[in-house]
Amino acid sequence: MAGDTTLDDKIVLLRGVEPLVFQVSLYLLGDANEAEAAAKEALLTLYSCSKFSSALDEERMMIAKRSAMTAAVGRSACKRKQA
Repeated sequence: MAGDTTLDDKIVLLRGVEPLVFQVSLYLLGDANEAEAAAKEALLTLYSCSKFSSALDEERMMIAKRSAMTAAVGRSACKRKQA
């Protein structure tokens, strides 16, 4: 999608990657509650990422996967500090 992406367009794009983001988070964290929280963080990050909105499908999936990995690793590190 070139140019400005409307709110509805962004929601459609985010829904398209939501399962992938959750699966990656769950794989890395091994806990559904933590994975859900990490996925929410990743999706919020993707919402404001202009590169995500303008990318082609394959690149968008890679950006989403990286965002999920970053959020999951961040949550994991935070959990270890609290332990």
